[in-house]
Amino acid sequence: MCYTSEDVMAATFNDELIYQVGLCIGEDCLGHGYSGLYGPGINMHRTAYSGRNFEYYSEDPYIAGTICASEVQGIQSKGVYVYLKHVALNDSETSREGVSTWLNEQAAREIYLEVADKAIVDGGAWCVMSGFNRWGAYWCGEYYNLQTAYLRDELGLQGMSLTDFSGYSHYMDLPDALIGGTDIYDSPATLIHTADAYAAAYDENDPYMIQEMKDAMHRILYTVANSNAMNGWDENTYIKTVTPWWQMAVYAIIVVGIVGTIACAVMLVLAIRRRNAAKAAK
Repeated sequence: MCYTSEDVMAATFNDELIYQVGLCIGEDCLGHGYSGLYGPGINMHRTAYSGRNFEYYSEDPYIAGTICASEVQGIQSKGVYVYLKHVALNDSETSREGVSTWLNEQAAREIYLEVADKAIVDGGAWCVMSGFNRWGAYWCGEYYNLQTAYLRDELGLQGMSLTDFSGYSHYMDLPDALIGGTDIYDSPATLIHTADAYAAAYDENDPYMIQEMKDAMHRILYTVANSNAMNGWDENTYIKTVTPWWQMAVYAIIVVGIVGTIACAVMLVLAIRRRNAAKAAK
């Protein structure tokens, strides 16, 4: 289903209608086997032509927060955890990677964090996705005052914090992010960023970092365990491994092929030796 963009949702001023939209999105996720959703977008319209205005609700934090909370309630009622994105200050598209935004706490709370506040406190949003931007000198994914002190301790965020795409952004430091409150990286890279950072984060002799990873894993598993990913599971469920007949047939063919190849190789070696022996006898 193709739903309208968030700016049109906010323009309805109708939180009951948007709750119904959230229900429909949640049903779509159930139908296609999705337990998580990268959205809704909660940044502000700072200019009329920002590259992602269509993905964010409004220039007004109260309207955006109220509408977002209703959509989140509808979506998550179907067991789908949302990632509010991009928390926070990722209000432009052009040149947003690593950009430093400077503001005071009053502006942050009254404008740029108000949508997250309403979406988490009123809407019950489970997860967030951080952005490419920095809060002053700190990348928002490693900024403890944002990720832990505000989102978790003050607003009560229960789920996980995910980075924005981090496959090539070297300033998104892995150990600092774990310490700050980020739980999972949106990256296909085996080694995230520098080898030194990777080694520091996974040092088995560093109990502090091990505890940080345990805490992150706990939040990830807790989120999934409270989602529709667990539909059909209960305390009596057990996993039984079943091997279908065709898979056994494939295994048999592979074994026969291996044995045949080895036999052919042995026969070839013997034939070559006999030929060489016959030549030597002449």
